[in-house]
Amino acid sequence: MQWQSFLLRYGSYSGELREAMAVLTRRLANSVVDWGDIKALMANRLIALDKSPGVRPIGIGECIRRVIGKTMALVTGRDVQDVCGVEQLATGLKASIEGAIHAMTDLYNEFASDSWGFLLIDAVNAFNMINRTTALWNARVLWPRCSRFLFNTYRGYSMLILKDTKECIYSKEGVTQGDLLSMFFYAVAVLPLIRSLASNSNFVQCWYADDSACVGKLSQIRLWLEKLIQLGPAYGYFAEPTKSVLVVAPQFEDVAKNCFKDLGITVSSGHRFLGGVIECVTKVSKAAVRAPQAAFSTMTKSLQCEWEFVQRVVPDCAETFIPLQHAISDQFFPSLLGGVVTVEEKRLFQLPTYLAGLGIYDPTETAVHAYKTSRQGTATVSEAIKGVTAFQHEQHLESLTTARKMSTKAKEDDFILKFESIIPSFSPDRQRALRRSLNGKTSTWLNVLPLQNYHFDLSPLQFRDGLAIRYLRDPPCLPPKCDGCGTALTLQHALDCKKGGLVIQRHNEIRDCIGDIASQQPQVEALFDVKVVDTDAPSHRTRSPEAILESGAKEKKMVYEQAVVERRGNFTPI
Repeated sequence: MQWQSFLLRYGSYSGELREAMAVLTRRLANSVVDWGDIKALMANRLIALDKSPGVRPIGIGECIRRVIGKTMALVTGRDVQDVCGVEQLATGLKASIEGAIHAMTDLYNEFASDSWGFLLIDAVNAFNMINRTTALWNARVLWPRCSRFLFNTYRGYSMLILKDTKECIYSKEGVTQGDLLSMFFYAVAVLPLIRSLASNSNFVQCWYADDSACVGKLSQIRLWLEKLIQLGPAYGYFAEPTKSVLVVAPQFEDVAKNCFKDLGITVSSGHRFLGGVIECVTKVSKAAVRAPQAAFSTMTKSLQCEWEFVQRVVPDCAETFIPLQHAISDQFFPSLLGGVVTVEEKRLFQLPTYLAGLGIYDPTETAVHAYKTSRQGTATVSEAIKGVTAFQHEQHLESLTTARKMSTKAKEDDFILKFESIIPSFSPDRQRALRRSLNGKTSTWLNVLPLQNYHFDLSPLQFRDGLAIRYLRDPPCLPPKCDGCGTALTLQHALDCKKGGLVIQRHNEIRDCIGDIASQQPQVEALFDVKVVDTDAPSHRTRSPEAILESGAKEKKMVYEQAVVERRGNFTPI
């Protein structure tokens, strides 16, 4: 975030910094740079990732390195996708993992009864073991536009610095995990190995970075694995059979165990392949009690995406998500709002935020669209992996875009119908508030990350008060009486009472915010006047929010606009 501000927020100074970064990137990409000039830039902070068992070293690079690395990925990343196609999917190809799962699942289901198996290979610390010299040569041949940049950044031994220690570890082999180009670099490094294994057409292999899989007859899988074990070390790829899994139909388990008994491979009739598991929302619900905004962001930005991925690759799984749906409705929603949630509110919350919902969708319903869309959008990748057709990048992007647009349109139509069916169950006042959220587009605050640097982080009380105003619910922990006038305190009274101080506070807060924005444009006289209107007040309920706001703006102009014009200024009522 700090570097983002440096590069974007300081006018001409940011422009000069961007140009300096561009000069550095061009130098690294187009000339051979002495290692001593960039040794400090290539240093990394070392963290240890627990792999259970084992420890995986991860290098956290300098922000400048990450910026220029991402620049190179944006400029030359398409080259990697074109050269790898579907042979190696760790190239940023959209929805490639979903296509791989569909392809391998189709092949296994079609031929499982014919003594076919599905082998998933685990490699020993692959990213750190890859042969760096071989990898750089492969990049020179297969990824020439980025090869000199990679040569400059990997020609020396970068320092890995562990906090609170004086000793340094030097990265002498493999690629630095944490480098933004590491995945692309690894993809082209093992591509010749993948092509060497593909000489036999009696099986189908699939690769995503160091995760490899093979589908075919058991005898053919055995030959493929033996060849991988033989050829892999030259590239720094060391297969680990004891951590690998062979999936076969139940009637062939004994045959498979006998075929692979000397390699120690685990034989099973079912295993996860590049998939995900549905995370329980219980812990997030508990966290929502103390940090509702953070829990809400976790649910909508992370956890929901995980189970949606499962829905895209597993057919007919809607019933599987019923327990998850109950956990969301019965645990998460009450914890988030800090009180009892009605059945009608739960249905409303499962709509998108632009339709007055919370964007936490019913997983039993999203499963219906997800799998169908994924199958349609990734058909080009799936058919290419199975060897039915040659892979066409543009065709894949076109089919994926079309499928997603059709799915989005279908879901939007469904959501609108649900909104219109749900809203009559609320009182007229709440219906008015919900339609204001819909027509006034007042839901953006729910979609932003709670970033402290931009003051987007809200306290639990502020976040729940915002939800209470949005849905005309009584805020939790509301005092029984107003501290200004002693009247019974309700949401409506808190918004309208001129003795309690809230009216003045919110007016001044908006005024100060606008003044801060206006101060960024010096030598321009711009005058603002703020009027805060409670469109849900009893006196306003016969008019639309738009008409109320327009009327307030006209009143301000009638009072101040002529005087401002005489001063040759600009007046904006807010």
